[in-house]
Amino acid sequence: MEVHRCRFADYVPSAINSLQFAPATASTKYPYLAVGRANGEIELWNSRAGFTLEKVIPGGSGKNNGGTNLEAVAWAHQVHLTADDLELFDEPEEREERVQRLRKAPPRLFSAGLNAAVIEWDLGTLSPKKVVDSYGGSVWCMAVNHAQTILAIGTEDGRVRLFDIVDNSLSYARSFDSINTRILCMAWLPDDDGIVTGSADGTIRRWDVSTGHCLSRMTVERDGSDPSLIWSILALSDSTIVSGDSRGYVTFWDGRMDVISQKFNTHGADVLCLVADKAGNAVYCSGVDPKVVVLHRQSARGKNRRSGSKWVMAGFRRYHTNDVRAIAVDTTRPVDALVTGGVDTQMAVCPADKFPNQPQRRMPCFPPMRCRVMSVASGARLFMQQHRNQLKVWRLGAAQPIPQDRRDQMETGHSMPVIKEPQMLLQMDLKTSSTLICSAISSDGTWIAASDNTQIKLFYVRTEDDMPGDQDFLSVKKVQDFPPANLIPVNLELKYATQLAFTPDGGKLIVTTAECMVVVIGISRLESGEWEFTVLRRFAHHRASEDERDDDHENNHDGLTVLPEVSHCTQDANMRAVRTMNSLAISPDGRWLATGDSLNRFHVFDLASLQHQAAVPQLSSAIANPHTAVTFRCHPHESRLVFATANKEIYEWDVEIKDLSSWSKHYSH
Repeated sequence: MEVHRCRFADYVPSAINSLQFAPATASTKYPYLAVGRANGEIELWNSRAGFTLEKVIPGGSGKNNGGTNLEAVAWAHQVHLTADDLELFDEPEEREERVQRLRKAPPRLFSAGLNAAVIEWDLGTLSPKKVVDSYGGSVWCMAVNHAQTILAIGTEDGRVRLFDIVDNSLSYARSFDSINTRILCMAWLPDDDGIVTGSADGTIRRWDVSTGHCLSRMTVERDGSDPSLIWSILALSDSTIVSGDSRGYVTFWDGRMDVISQKFNTHGADVLCLVADKAGNAVYCSGVDPKVVVLHRQSARGKNRRSGSKWVMAGFRRYHTNDVRAIAVDTTRPVDALVTGGVDTQMAVCPADKFPNQPQRRMPCFPPMRCRVMSVASGARLFMQQHRNQLKVWRLGAAQPIPQDRRDQMETGHSMPVIKEPQMLLQMDLKTSSTLICSAISSDGTWIAASDNTQIKLFYVRTEDDMPGDQDFLSVKKVQDFPPANLIPVNLELKYATQLAFTPDGGKLIVTTAECMVVVIGISRLESGEWEFTVLRRFAHHRASEDERDDDHENNHDGLTVLPEVSHCTQDANMRAVRTMNSLAISPDGRWLATGDSLNRFHVFDLASLQHQAAVPQLSSAIANPHTAVTFRCHPHESRLVFATANKEIYEWDVEIKDLSSWSKHYSH
């Protein structure tokens, strides 16, 4: 087998600016780690499945789409009743029912950055759910109180601003007194009555939440003639405050007396990030000096007694080559992970309880194949790369032909002589409202489709080979009347795609929409020479809840939507809120289509008859063992769907008999 190594692809991932685990109250059903990157993208990793990348929220150039300079992400998951709830629900049964509804609801994800907006994201459609202005310019830090009811931000104009997030709201509440300098970090005190902030003037301030006034100040030593920058801060449960500054020091403050209790020169440069474990007995730090340091609490008066406790530097490791900008820790089982990330774009994961004596695991910064960052037009020998809002197309090179008898004698990994170098034919800079979510190129290279979080774009591509010499190029024309007006039924709103793919003959474009509708679009040429694009069928089988089915049935005016069986409509509203279409595969003969979502549900469709073929039984847990890849096995007389899971399991499904193949029954368990 010949393998073409595409070394010419210039994919450049963005730096990691923020890492946040979902709250412990939600992590059982929603075990997400949010990874905020500098270009505005937010990756959601499944921490209970060996850190598997599940979905990517696109960044954007506009204010309402995350901007291109994300600085902070935060989770919220309210599980306690507010004072208004206690007045509204009188009976204990009503209160318990309300609490259970809160606990079952998915967590909420917020982001903020230099675009001066606070955004709540929809975890299912991957689009902004709510957007509010920061009212103070760029946002440098963000934190949610322990009751999960108030979101606080620190802004460029030197104010702390509070936003009410009770009962799924996001509304501006009020601001604190101004300090006329940038607020770089913040943390809520354990009782939620106060906030501590670190700023660009080298001062740590304690704020009264009820009045918005500063109660006390703590100032670190100056960095030469300039004030030190307080980059990171923590508030532990015993009133200890921990700060990291631009001198490379981690300082422990007595929160009752506002004086230094201990300080450590842990780094040779700025300490950019701090995090503590849930018990507050270990503090991890890193920064411009990329070593990761852990400080442990040692009690002077017996085990588990904090009176008179001291901190010691217990060890360090160097996992990164450049600045570390974010650290997150989750010590709950089975996660038990310390995660770091920064300028080198890679995420490093190691067991938290064994740090620094356990080697790290580097997570790939290159997205998985199901994200369709790379596409191949096999018939035209073209290679397409998607990056941010840009598409590049190359013509693949060629190797010198080698006789079969010599090939049989060649060793694995032998390099073949190249007689034709790859050539870049096209670069498209698209006008989009966000980074591209997905893209696809047809097998003959005639069509290119791409989608941001607003709309799908389709381009007609023609090869111009009349250039002098051996050079050729591609001319591109955007299809103006695409997508068809009836792409989605009238009851749905979002007309963008999470997955795109052309059938091998280029006659159909498969679209999975943000609201989990599978759409088959026919591409044909009229006698006049004009192209026609027709919605042939819509499949609603991934929209498997009773109210969704009823809504789709009521609004199926054109009769193009195929509905799932009533017996299959068992999804509840909470799981529906985080459901995303993330896998798509077409068989080599173009007959079969398979789609998968983030709940590990697969459906197979017959593209010849445009009917639903089968629902694949859920063979593994979507939380503990989500699928990572899906494809059809290339065999002329068999239709086999193969998919892999995070736990390194491989399943083979026979499409014709609608069951696992004999091989899979024997080896997959």
